[in-house]
Amino acid sequence: MSLGKTEALVILIGLTVGAFGIILLLPSNPVVYIIDNQPEPGLHIFTGSLDGMDDYNIHSIRLLENPVSMHVILRCGGNDFDIYIGYGYLPTINDYDVRGYDSGGEDFTYDQLEEGIWHIIVHSFSGSGQYELRINIEY
Repeated sequence: MSLGKTEALVILIGLTVGAFGIILLLPSNPVVYIIDNQPEPGLHIFTGSLDGMDDYNIHSIRLLENPVSMHVILRCGGNDFDIYIGYGYLPTINDYDVRGYDSGGEDFTYDQLEEGIWHIIVHSFSGSGQYELRINIEY
């Protein structure tokens, strides 16, 4: 199959119980959005890997009515991975609602939340390897 410059093919896939993903096939390369792996109410856990500087993965969660706070923890070993979060849009390293960019992993709380879809970018500032992203929402 060949896609034109502005065409995309979207495929919905099942991943595990409580999680699903969308594969967005663009002319240049596929992007996988992993949406909501929720082992318990309010807790979202994502794992992934980044191949090197400026590589990134996109994760999305749906916040229910009346969210109070979002506690974000990124574990990435000795790598320097950063977090960029956008409400209702895909953030970039220059356009985001909140970010975590400490050296190494991240651990922060954000409390200016609204119900709806939040997109989280895990971006490699330097290094490559595995990570675990935990997002705990308090309602």
